[in-house]
Amino acid sequence: MALAVLNEVDKGQLRLDDAVAIGQKEPSMGVQRLAKLAGPNGFNPTIRDLLFRMIVDSDRAATDTLVTKVGGPSRIQSLLAEKGFKGFKIDRNERDLGAEGQRDQGFHASERRDTGTPIAVANLLQWLANGQLLSRTSSALLLEAMTKTRTYPERLQAGVPNGWLLAHETGTSSAWKGITSATNDAGILMAPDASSFVVVVFIAKSNASDKGRAALIAEVARAVGECSQ
Repeated sequence: MALAVLNEVDKGQLRLDDAVAIGQKEPSMGVQRLAKLAGPNGFNPTIRDLLFRMIVDSDRAATDTLVTKVGGPSRIQSLLAEKGFKGFKIDRNERDLGAEGQRDQGFHASERRDTGTPIAVANLLQWLANGQLLSRTSSALLLEAMTKTRTYPERLQAGVPNGWLLAHETGTSSAWKGITSATNDAGILMAPDASSFVVVVFIAKSNASDKGRAALIAEVARAVGECSQ
């Protein structure tokens, strides 16, 4: 989503300081942080603000606002194809994904919508780290936002060695009958010597505890630090 937004910024189709009108009754609001700011008179955040809210807080309302702004899920899918990325399927916005997931619990084995493979995510992050996806300014902005991610600090962030920096994003599904379909964390670990390592951890359909799954992900980050020394 962020790639699509910043690609439009690089082309001059959007500006980071453009204001976007958001009403209190937007269907994606739910209980997101953004909802608290959209009072009776609405709220007018900038593209930059929405981008940071989407990444830092995983705010679904911010995400859907930006998805609409760039032309919808199909446009994002097309952009990924244009950039040469395979292994992604972007089919629904957050509102529709959440509503359908609650109805069917999102655990159908045949479900292939809104998915990405670990290697696809790793390739995208590697290209981002190498400055091959966006302009230098947009790449730096996206990485800055990813270093501020606040969700699930007990995962990769908990295993980051002292002096290192992590730019990442987490993803989590709901649980059904004790099984959590997806527990994810993906990012770029940056060492003090300026070397970097792309780390993508996807845990699928696990009956382990939240703490246990988080500890496993943290251990991967810790292992990367140890092996690089």
